[in-house]
Amino acid sequence: MNSVYWAALGIGGSTLIGTGCGFLFSHVTEVWNDIVTAFAAGVMLAAAAFGLFSPAMEMAGGANVMLIMAGTLCGALFLRVIAAASSRLGGETNLFNLHPELLFVLAIAVHKFPEGMAGGVGLNGMNPAAALTVVIGISLQNLPEGVVMIPPLLNADVSRRRAAGIALATGLLNAAGVFVGALWGRLSGGVLPFALAFAGGAMLDVIVTRLIPEAVGSGRLKQGGMIVMLGFLLMACINAAF
Repeated sequence: MNSVYWAALGIGGSTLIGTGCGFLFSHVTEVWNDIVTAFAAGVMLAAAAFGLFSPAMEMAGGANVMLIMAGTLCGALFLRVIAAASSRLGGETNLFNLHPELLFVLAIAVHKFPEGMAGGVGLNGMNPAAALTVVIGISLQNLPEGVVMIPPLLNADVSRRRAAGIALATGLLNAAGVFVGALWGRLSGGVLPFALAFAGGAMLDVIVTRLIPEAVGSGRLKQGGMIVMLGFLLMACINAAF
C-alpha cells in the first residue's frame, strides 16, 4: 500500500510543482509549449507501451488479445465521454465565453483523474519496473503541463489565489485517480489485464489526439518528431534500468 501513497504523491505532486513554476512565467511562448508537449508525448507513449500494454499482454496471453483491445477502446472512450461532458457543460453555462483560454485549462484538467488511474492500475502489475515506468512517465509529463496551465489562467484575469486553487484541484484529481485505479486492480484481479489496457487506452488517446497534434501539427516546431522520439527513448532507458 505504501507504493500507492508514493505514486499518488509523485503524480499529484508533480502537477503542483509544475503549476508552481507556472507562476514564475507571465507568458509561455508557443514554441516552448510545443517542445515540452512533444517531449511529454514521447514520455507518455513509452510509459503506456512498457508499463501498461506490455504487462497486460503478458497477463492475458495470446488467446485473450481481444480483451486487451476491448480494454484499450473502452479507456479511450471513457476519456472522450468525460471530455464531451465537460465541453457540453461549458457550452450550456457559458462559463468560458469571455475567456476561451480557460478551455485549454479544462482540457488539461479533464484527463487528470483517468491519468491518475493509469498510475494506480499499473501498481497491480506483476512487474514493479513497469509500474515505476508509468508513474515516472506521468509525473514527468505533469511538470511541463502544469507550467503551461497557469499563464492562460492569469491572462484570463483569474486571480492568483483562484489559479492556485485550480492547480491544487488538478493535483488532487491526479492523486484520487491513483487510489481509485489501485483499488480497482486489487478488487478485480481477474480482469487486471483489461484494467491495464483501459488505462493505456486513456493515455494513448491523450497522446494521439491532443499532445502530438498540438506539438507537431502546428508547424512551428521543425524537429517535433525527433523530440517525441527523445522522450520515448528516455523512458525506454528508465524502464530498462529498473
